This record gives sequence, structure tokens and C-alpha cells, in this order.
Amino acid sequence: MTINILSYDAVVFDLDGTLIDSLPDMALALNKLLIDEGRRELKVSEVRGLIGKGAPKMIEAAFNLTGMPISVEDLARAHSIYNQNYSQYPSEGSKVYDGVLRTLQQLKQEKIMMGVCSNKALKMVKLIIAAFELENYFCGVMGGDNVRFKKPDGRHILDTLKQMNTYSKNVLMVGDTINDVEAAKDVGLPIVSVSYGYGSPKEIQASDYIVDDLSKLLS
Repeated sequence: MTINILSYDAVVFDLDGTLIDSLPDMALALNKLLIDEGRRELKVSEVRGLIGKGAPKMIEAAFNLTGMPISVEDLARAHSIYNQNYSQYPSEGSKVYDGVLRTLQQLKQEKIMMGVCSNKALKMVKLIIAAFELENYFCGVMGGDNVRFKKPDGRHILDTLKQMNTYSKNVLMVGDTINDVEAAKDVGLPIVSVSYGYGSPKEIQASDYIVDDLSKLLS
């Protein structure tokens, strides 16, 4: 199966691991939190395996790896501290993946609507998009904390499309983890996964198409 991204009316992108390699800054913010709590730092490779279900789940898993589990009461405080850490350096070590800018530019030129559907907190999603000057490409941006249902629930994608003000059925989802695959399948949308992201090959094998560079979808 081949997919031409230009044949769709709208494209919904995941953020982390799909458009932006944000792992370095997430690891920096998380490790600062852990050090302040008297715990050990995590290797970047360890943090990579915790990404995808939103910051609270990541923080919870990080505390499990470094000592006693965190309580429900303390998790909200830790999440707030993590976001404060992250907001100070949202693009210090992060980067836009190769092929992304070319793809976004071509889609905009072809007047194809684009949105971002991320499990990350909306404030951080917008901060990162702005840091890389990508905000003008998207007509809808949804985080994981301003929706009732987040990925892998497909209603997260539907909420994003609603914000984009499109009701077309000709929509493509692009992501990098099992959450993106399952969310797209949940609402019957085709899903392209990028092999360079944070999901394992096994996680994304059910995708309709897998690509190692987004710009390859333009042909």
C-alpha cells in the first residue's frame, strides 16, 4: 500500500516523536524533578520508553523506576513542577525532524488543513509549536488536558477535527506510537507511522503505512 499525503483534505499529526524530537528536553525536565526529589537521573533511553501517554503517566513510571511509587496527591504537584521545568527550556535540545518542514510547507501550499493531536498538556504543545515557529501551519491544536478522552481513544482525533472546523471523511492521521495507531483505528482513519519516533516496530506494525521520512509521503 502507498499513500500520497496530498490526496487528503486534512491531516492530523501527533507532536512528540512525529514532528518534533522533544525527548532531550523532556528528559531534562523530568530529571530535574527527580533530582529535586532526591532520586537518581534516568538515562535518555529510559525516558524514551515512558513517552506517549502524557506527562502524568511518564512521571508516575519514572518514580516507579527510581524508588517508591508516587502518591496520587503528590503526582499533581510533581506534574506542575515538571511543566515549570519544561516551559523554561521547551526547545533547548529538541529539533524538528528531517522532512517535516518540507511536508508542512507543501501541505499548506496545497491548502490541505492540518492539526496537532497530542497527549501532552496543551500549554506545552502550543509553547513548543511556537518555539519552532510552526503555529501558522495548524488550524487546530489539541492537548491531552483539554479533552475528555485522549489517545488511544479516537474521540481525541475527532475533537481535533472539530476544532479544525472540518467534517471531511478524507482525513489522514500521522503518528509514531501505538496510541496513535489505536486512536486512528478507533475512528476508522488511515494511519501513517514514522519509524524514527518513540514507538517500537512492533507497536506500529498495524499501521497502514510506515515511513522513515515524512517528505516521502509527498510523492
